[in-house]
Amino acid sequence: MEPNTFFHPDFPSAEVSDLAVLAESFNINDHIMSLLFDEPFFAEIFRCLDKKVDYNIPTAGVYVVDGEYNFVWNPLFISAYNPKKVRGLLKHEVFHICLGHTHSRSFKPHKVWNIATDLAINSGIPEDELPPCGFIPGRRGVFSCPILKRFKKPEEETEKEKALGDFIASLKKDLSSEEYFSIIMENEEIKNIISPDNDDGVGILSGGGGGDPSNGFDEHDGWSNLTEEQAEILAGKMKAIIEAAKNKANASSKGWGSVSNSMKEQILKALSKEVDWRAILRAFVGTTYRDGRTTSIHRLNKKYPGMFPGATRDYKPKIHVYMDQSGSVSDSDITLFFSELISLSTRATFIMYYFDTEVDEDSSFEWKRGIVPSLMRTRCGGTDFQAPTDHALSVGCDGYIILTDGLAPKPSHSKTRRAWVITPGSNLEFKVNEAVEKVIRMKKHSR
Repeated sequence: MEPNTFFHPDFPSAEVSDLAVLAESFNINDHIMSLLFDEPFFAEIFRCLDKKVDYNIPTAGVYVVDGEYNFVWNPLFISAYNPKKVRGLLKHEVFHICLGHTHSRSFKPHKVWNIATDLAINSGIPEDELPPCGFIPGRRGVFSCPILKRFKKPEEETEKEKALGDFIASLKKDLSSEEYFSIIMENEEIKNIISPDNDDGVGILSGGGGGDPSNGFDEHDGWSNLTEEQAEILAGKMKAIIEAAKNKANASSKGWGSVSNSMKEQILKALSKEVDWRAILRAFVGTTYRDGRTTSIHRLNKKYPGMFPGATRDYKPKIHVYMDQSGSVSDSDITLFFSELISLSTRATFIMYYFDTEVDEDSSFEWKRGIVPSLMRTRCGGTDFQAPTDHALSVGCDGYIILTDGLAPKPSHSKTRRAWVITPGSNLEFKVNEAVEKVIRMKKHSR
């Protein structure tokens, strides 16, 4: 980026030459060192990150490069803020890492997920610690100087920018990233403004070149290009760093500093050895295949390489999803479940049904990638698990999932693969052989 093309979103009248003077004397290590006295948890994590200056990015952010986290910043941007807001930005980046937004919790479209995570994190950081250009629920001022214009000084706000600003202002605080994600995905206009054509198009958030500022004051490049294996390795490394930061905070007289109790609880939960319910659901979907396959000379046969052709599969499994609508399954539980299905829709074809004591066949629809159906209720009776069991066996599918709170008698044995997704805080009223059918217990994140 040429310096004379830089435009500061929060200080539009500032000359680049004046910003350059501030940047010349700015040292990020001074701010990181100040965390040592009051915020040992944050300081320990930053100690383990690679830190780089980059004038080619508009703001600052956490990147993944060669399997390692890098904190990168543009001094022209960050040096314009007072120490309190620099601290707030540093905290923001640490929370992204600690809550797994970059690896273990990641949904498509990525641009929508990026904004959803910022909305969740910024709900828990005092506004006076945040740069004004960030995405903060309930605040309209975020687009008064639109960063969406990138480095060009805006003449006036476009209709799309106004619509997005109004939408952000209408949101309430303290929802999880998944809840914000689903709210955005349910709003077709806003979804298309943020991510046209499911992350492949060019919308106002691509700014006409120079990258994608899908977040207000931080960049999320490098989040979306990780394979599952890379994400797992990265999560393992980061878990060790967070464990060390936890121990540092526990041994310090300052404790966890400004980390709230709810955020601390989320971080400690991420450190536990408990298997994430999403991983179990993904495993169920990933291992649900049809029997058919084709041979290909382009793939090696693992048992007899070079002697026989390998096998390829050119289909996606068809999985039925039965949603309990007895009234005890809340809309927030459904939203949490839907947000995970979005990321799995590239691996399988999902046919959705609502049920209570009967399956409502008129409610059936096929899940489309990037589309979140309206959370409607078509049934309101009790719950009978025999209904979806009989229906799945009669119409045929590769496997089926029952989303429920578990409050109903045990159905008959199923010859087709069956998984139970249990809403947070609930349990099945009966025991199942978990070696044969999966029981997936959802848990909510607070951020």
